[in-house]
Amino acid sequence: MTAAGVRRVRKRLNASQAVFARYLNVSTKLVQAWESNRRHPDGPALILLRLGDRDPAALTATVFGIAMVNAQQATGTRPSRTRNVTKKRRPRAA
Repeated sequence: MTAAGVRRVRKRLNASQAVFARYLNVSTKLVQAWESNRRHPDGPALILLRLGDRDPAALTATVFGIAMVNAQQATGTRPSRTRNVTKKRRPRAA
């Protein structure tokens, strides 16, 4: 995929470079390098970019797990629940 192709996918998603990098699980610097044609996407990021080029809604659904939720609804399974564990604050010493 070319630099213009990466930029086109990002613009179609209406995402900043930082948000787009989070979609693809890469760094913002890497997205900048792709868009300036210093590097070229490969591996899983390239697959996601191609998916986003064909169908931006599918990319956002994949990124945000919407497809997974729909699959769970179809099979009747539910995701496991995790507790939100926070640290207890200790009182300050006087």
